[in-house]
Amino acid sequence: MRNLRFTLVVVTTLLCLTLLSGCKRSANQSAEDSPTTQTSPEPTPRDEFERNLQYIRQAHFKYVWLFSRKDGAALDKADAEFLRANTPGAVDRVRADEAGRRFLVGLNFEVEPANLEALRKRFNVEDYSGK
Repeated sequence: MRNLRFTLVVVTTLLCLTLLSGCKRSANQSAEDSPTTQTSPEPTPRDEFERNLQYIRQAHFKYVWLFSRKDGAALDKADAEFLRANTPGAVDRVRADEAGRRFLVGLNFEVEPANLEALRKRFNVEDYSGK
């Protein structure tokens, strides 16, 4: 009886050690399983313009344009209508700052040269497509 009890204790101990050792990962194995390229998160935008620009960029537009009035004033209703008329098919138009002085426009195609020329006459135009 004593021999049987000793054998059961040894077998149970060995079984527990075997099960517990199977869950442990070696340092080499964990290094191999982890990805080698680390991507750093994008920094938080500092101001409203950068947040809105990031919003437009995350939509993966092919072209991103920034429009502002030449006199620095906020865009009014007539400016907005002119902008809409000369950027047909624009997927997204976003006010770039709280004052409404600049607007970001996201497009997946080029602005017609005639429309772009008309926009340049009325607004300051900046291309943020590749920036």
